[in-house]
Amino acid sequence: MMKVALIQPTTVLEWEHGEIDRITGLLQADTEPLGFELVSATDHADLVVLLESCTFKTQHDIPMYEALIGTHGADRLFCINYEDGPPGFLPGLYSSLESFRFDSSMHLSWPHLRLPNEGAEAGPIAEPAGERPFLFTFSGACSHPLRRVLFDAFEHLPGRHKVREIKRWYNHNDAEKQSYVDDIANTKFVLCPRGIASYSHRILETMALGRVPVVIADDWVPFSIPHSDYFVRVPEKNLRNVGRILAAAEDRYEALCLKVREVYQTHYRPAARYAVALRQLLALKQRSGHQFNEADLLARWKSRSLWRNNGWCMDQRIERKLRKLLGA
Repeated sequence: MMKVALIQPTTVLEWEHGEIDRITGLLQADTEPLGFELVSATDHADLVVLLESCTFKTQHDIPMYEALIGTHGADRLFCINYEDGPPGFLPGLYSSLESFRFDSSMHLSWPHLRLPNEGAEAGPIAEPAGERPFLFTFSGACSHPLRRVLFDAFEHLPGRHKVREIKRWYNHNDAEKQSYVDDIANTKFVLCPRGIASYSHRILETMALGRVPVVIADDWVPFSIPHSDYFVRVPEKNLRNVGRILAAAEDRYEALCLKVREVYQTHYRPAARYAVALRQLLALKQRSGHQFNEADLLARWKSRSLWRNNGWCMDQRIERKLRKLLGA
């Protein structure tokens, strides 16, 4: 049986303290066979999984990755990445690796495994009796210009929707969290527009509550699972027409809901979420045929294409500085 070890960077964010113990506890509580053995000693592991958040994300971090590869080996070091704008250095699971950075030979798209609104983890909400009050809802902060377009178009427009701007950022009180869940309970579709990243927590929160996510993020890569009919996708340019688009999709709502619940139960339910994620990494490692080696990864990390996709090239940095100086 394959052995898996979890590691973290030396420096972690406040919320990450104790994260390995938390995940280990969830894995041990899973009633289904894991399909692998979780070990604490990396020397004995076939797969070493780095839990990444905001610690590593620029070209200046390449020496730290080199050190990790030197310690654990390029053929067995993978990651679960939570960063909003990761460069995608290592093979692994990524929540917010946008399409122009995504390489399907080494990256899998996967949601954040820890949801900020614990109320969403209660499971699918029962369908209310009668017609739901709303066709679609959205509440959130204005973390991207696209959301400003959304608020301007719908916040004060009457109709079968509820759109509101919230002036908070991961500091919602219990009443606000419950209001968010209630809004999802009373709608068919939940808008998931891009914010800082193309991925939104709302995608998985909506699925957890048994409603249909509507992804409005052109650079989002759908989750790497064998399903594509558990969400509705609306191009960013068509945001102002989302009401008409969803009205036309209403006749598919029940079928979409069934698929949402199937996908969530199979891949993302809390009791099995981490076990499924680690099995995905083991499958990725086996599919790769141990193609990852230190020389190839280092060449990729220093390639012009990766640097340009991440905005690190000299001309890009100069342009940003000039725009800042000119106030553009």
